[in-house]
Amino acid sequence: MYQRELVEVGQKSEILSPSHPPYTKLLLSSVPEMHVGWLEEAIENRTMQAAGN
Repeated sequence: MYQRELVEVGQKSEILSPSHPPYTKLLLSSVPEMHVGWLEEAIENRTMQAAGN
């Protein structure tokens, strides 16, 4: 929905396949991408911050 109106209606596989309306593109681009090791990095950063480094 965008401004109280449906932007796309259909099966998930259809909606998530290109081509997208501009608002759907914006929503999909806002999803963060995670990489392998992200959790370990987050834990290490928090440990370093807690230690005052």
